[in-house]
Amino acid sequence: MGGTVGLALKRVSSRNTSTHPGETAQTRVLTSGDLTPPSLSTSTLDAPSEALDAEEVARLHTWAKMVIGLCVIGVALLLLVRGDPIATRLFVGTLAVVALCYSWLHWVTSRRDRYNPRTIHLASQITGLASHAAAYYFGLFSPYPAIVGIGIYVYSLGNNFRYAFLNYFTMAVGHAVLSGLIITGQLADRGLIHADYLRPREQIVLQLCVQSVFLIALLLGRMSRSRSSEILSRMERAVREVAHREALLSEARLELDRAKWFGGPGRYTDHVCGSFVLGPIIGRGAMGEVYAAEHIDSGRAAAVKLLQRSVQADTEQLSRFLREAEIASSLNVDNVVRVLETSTPDAPLPYLVMERLQGEDLAQCLRERGSLPVPNVVELVRQITTGLEAARRADIVHRDLKPHNLFLHKQGKRRVWKILDFGVSKLSSDGNTLTEGDVIGTPAYMAPEQARGHEVDHRADLYSLAIITYRSLTGHAAFSGKQVPEVLYSVVHRMPIRPSRLAKLPTDIDAVLAIAMAKDPADRFANGRELYNALANAASGKLDEQIRRRAARLVAKRPWGVEQSSF
Repeated sequence: MGGTVGLALKRVSSRNTSTHPGETAQTRVLTSGDLTPPSLSTSTLDAPSEALDAEEVARLHTWAKMVIGLCVIGVALLLLVRGDPIATRLFVGTLAVVALCYSWLHWVTSRRDRYNPRTIHLASQITGLASHAAAYYFGLFSPYPAIVGIGIYVYSLGNNFRYAFLNYFTMAVGHAVLSGLIITGQLADRGLIHADYLRPREQIVLQLCVQSVFLIALLLGRMSRSRSSEILSRMERAVREVAHREALLSEARLELDRAKWFGGPGRYTDHVCGSFVLGPIIGRGAMGEVYAAEHIDSGRAAAVKLLQRSVQADTEQLSRFLREAEIASSLNVDNVVRVLETSTPDAPLPYLVMERLQGEDLAQCLRERGSLPVPNVVELVRQITTGLEAARRADIVHRDLKPHNLFLHKQGKRRVWKILDFGVSKLSSDGNTLTEGDVIGTPAYMAPEQARGHEVDHRADLYSLAIITYRSLTGHAAFSGKQVPEVLYSVVHRMPIRPSRLAKLPTDIDAVLAIAMAKDPADRFANGRELYNALANAASGKLDEQIRRRAARLVAKRPWGVEQSSF
């Protein structure tokens, strides 16, 4: 996969200054198929529970090999040692059952997708019951209980505490019942090693020691599991925090690079474009410059975007600029930046005059505050979905929604979120696009189908808004990485960390975002109004049960990046 950098005009400014869309970098990636996995040197770790589950499969696979080896040793022992005939027949049956079960266990654990905790638990219970016949053959006072203790420890390291405890219970209680029958004389001791010379009291004490070993094995296993989970969780949080700081640092560097160009005079300062006279530069990028401007007669403040002469010869860049003028002019809604005037197609210097905004973009808000309160995010989603619904009705897909392209316009006490930068938008009605076969947008915020280079519709914008919502609520990027292919792979194939694990949020918000960030567009909300209503209801504890069930099905099919592990 190769990557080249493209640019789309957008706003950058300092807080509480007169601002308007400038330009920012975005990624253009040529692709012809599914994304390939990133290299192994990634900047994130598997979720602690996922790592422990993988270790559990590997551990049981090794344990199965060892038990099969013990069965082979048992067969050799039968040829060398003559035991009690009855106990020997029971032992032969035990070897057959254990060898069969653990051969199956070895096959199941050879691939993680075959692993099923319930069936593994069933096999452990069968072999646990059968192994009491082996204890009867060797003797309750032989070294055999040590093997039982090891088995208890191996299974107690598992994810499910109930299964671990039941395995211990089967082994410990079965051994206690068997020893009780033998000590009381109700069952003949036919073991290779027995303790007839000991008094019953001494035998009981020895069996209590064995039971203590079994219990200690269980507790040690559970404590080891808990400690491993805690350590992995700390590592995962540390890596996540580093990735988050790297993302913030990258944003800050980009802002500094752009800020050095702002506020000063430009090549066209004091020139007249249409009805407006140009002032200082307030934005700059590869495609053009954005100037502060005033109407010649009324003095009305505006922002004028000019296409640089150096790129006017580029037919695609010119078409994109004219497309933005066409699209933005057609959307007459408060939540989309208003276009006041445009140049003619044959103008020597193409320009676009837009309303001048005061305030800050969402990226700046998040850099300063980290995250936003739930009510503020719900209001943001309400206003942005209003703008997106207007775009949907006009058959327009923005395709590059991100925090930099959402601007909080402050006019007195009035606060209005506005969508900026329709430079890479797509007209859905005629299928016309300037980027046929390419992936254009910002990797961390683009929809999976967009990352694959597939056809997109308004649901791609809703997905991007869901990613923005996730970032605003949790203070963490949904997807991050050092390389573009790594980010795109995560966008297509992975879910982010469960939102409520990163911030104190109602669990219903998890459900709403699980639907809104679904990989398949068909699984997402049908329109912006549905997304907003679901989020508002989740925030107030009134989410419809049908949406909860819908989200649960999606999470079962593709789990969140981190799931709680059980003790």
